[in-house]
Amino acid sequence: MTHTKKEYSIMQALESPLTFSKPLSPKSSVNSVKRSLNYTDKKPSVHRSHTLPKSYIAELFFSVWQRHEMTEANRQTVRFALLSYHELNESDYRLINRLLHAVKRGWIKMID
Repeated sequence: MTHTKKEYSIMQALESPLTFSKPLSPKSSVNSVKRSLNYTDKKPSVHRSHTLPKSYIAELFFSVWQRHEMTEANRQTVRFALLSYHELNESDYRLINRLLHAVKRGWIKMID
């Protein structure tokens, strides 16, 4: 799987020890994508059991920005979105970049 330069830099920032103080659990749902065959269309379709709604990144951004705190669950949600949700649009990437920039500048605190 090839990542774009932007995705690679975001993933590096998420894996930084400054961003994540604790290691994440190995129970990430990497194998959550299941392929099935729709018998009416005869085209393979992908069912994701643990995907995020498209507006969830925006909701997460505004809740974190309002509280000025990012919990471990929020960090794992962002990481999950980047690693497994392939349909992030440009605005989602911008929101994630703004969150990481705010953490780096100290505007948002990382709490456990």
